[in-house]
Amino acid sequence: MLASAFSMGYGEYVSCGAERDYVQAERKREEVEVEEKPDCEKGEMFEIYVERYNFTPEDAEKLVDLTFRNKAFFLRHMMAEELGILLTEDELSPAKRGWLMFGSFCILGSFPLLGFFGFFLAEAGSTLSHILGFTSTAVFSLFGTMCLGYFKGSYMRQGKLSSALKMTFNGVIVGLISYLSGLILMVRLRLAG
Repeated sequence: MLASAFSMGYGEYVSCGAERDYVQAERKREEVEVEEKPDCEKGEMFEIYVERYNFTPEDAEKLVDLTFRNKAFFLRHMMAEELGILLTEDELSPAKRGWLMFGSFCILGSFPLLGFFGFFLAEAGSTLSHILGFTSTAVFSLFGTMCLGYFKGSYMRQGKLSSALKMTFNGVIVGLISYLSGLILMVRLRLAG
């Protein structure tokens, strides 16, 4: 589990760093273009207003002139409309995001292990302990998934119960696919051996 948590945390760190670098490079490029080729940039926004939002040419021209007065706003608006990049003031650095992913993975990854160790080690080796270990692992996994959905709903200001149920449903589907894949692989390996 720790190896997976490190992998997930490092992946988040690299991904966030790359995304931040891309956004900063695009922002610098657009800032230069706004300063050096303002008519070209105004023309691009004019086309977006007319073609995408169906403004009349007169209204589009007024909007471009109005928004260009505030170059910081114009830049943010242009990056969102032209490139699909929303400039945000993200407080979390890639390193903090990586550690957050690592910690989340460890905490939520411990739910299935708690169920497994709770029953399987009590009577290791017996058929009943295997069944109880598997069942308790599934129940603890569902509980962890439901908690994750609940907190997601709370954080996103959505329905907590609805979010918990959706997350649990998705967890059941993923769990079934994983279990069936393992079962098919086991049967194939036994038939091949």
